[in-house]
Amino acid sequence: MSRAILIPFFALAIAGCGAPEVDGAGTTPEDPTAEGLRTEESEALKWWNSAYTSQSMDYGWHDTDLAVSSSTPIQLRNPAKLIAHGVYGWGFMPTFVDQVTGHEFRFLHLRPQHQWATEIGHVYPAGYIVGLSGGDTHDTGLGVYSTGAHLCVQTIVPFRTAFPYGSAGGGSGSPGASGCHSATLNKLVGDHTCVQSASDGNWYTCENGGWVGGQHSCGASYAWCHSATLNRYVAPRACVQSKFDHTWYQCNHDGWDAPVSNGAGPVGYCSAEYGL
Repeated sequence: MSRAILIPFFALAIAGCGAPEVDGAGTTPEDPTAEGLRTEESEALKWWNSAYTSQSMDYGWHDTDLAVSSSTPIQLRNPAKLIAHGVYGWGFMPTFVDQVTGHEFRFLHLRPQHQWATEIGHVYPAGYIVGLSGGDTHDTGLGVYSTGAHLCVQTIVPFRTAFPYGSAGGGSGSPGASGCHSATLNKLVGDHTCVQSASDGNWYTCENGGWVGGQHSCGASYAWCHSATLNRYVAPRACVQSKFDHTWYQCNHDGWDAPVSNGAGPVGYCSAEYGL
């Protein structure tokens, strides 16, 4: 469980994956060498429906620990404005104001290596993946602020007031004309975008603001890329440091692209990093 902690509200930190890279358009050392595409964008965990492991009050915050396994992608239920973030003894902690309910909340014990919400004042969309859960490692508080893998959510109001049970919200919210949120790409994409899901390897197509299975009249396609360095396929947005030229590439809609610098490439923040 989480232990009582006093939090400096203004601390900031940024982590990254990768390093500067050359132009990856066209042939690169990480280009596919064989056919192997898997053929729906599966949704991230609706953590607000997860079972409690403990609840307490910590310095005026309602502290709720949820039974969430290690390295689970943590999504926003509703659009939310980032008002603070930092890395502490308990890991990466972003603080938000929910733009639907108006409630303030923050996540604790997220992995410092994967900070995907760092722009203060920015409103991130429903379904946006802000980081990966932890609690089971030293840099996410194990042994001091945590006794094992879980997700800690702190709220000003009681947890169920801020996050009632329900299927609404997150990446699979109500269809809309603005496109679909992709957990694999961690961003909104337009209709007729096809994505090969990082979680199950299957294909999904954004149609009329919702995800449907398979590939249908794709305007843009984000497939898994074959890495000659790893000798296997990796999901879109993953970053690999090539064994051939020691530079970094990111899996994009057109294969391996560049540059990758300060943890981000042409697709956005690296979802995974594979260095030499």
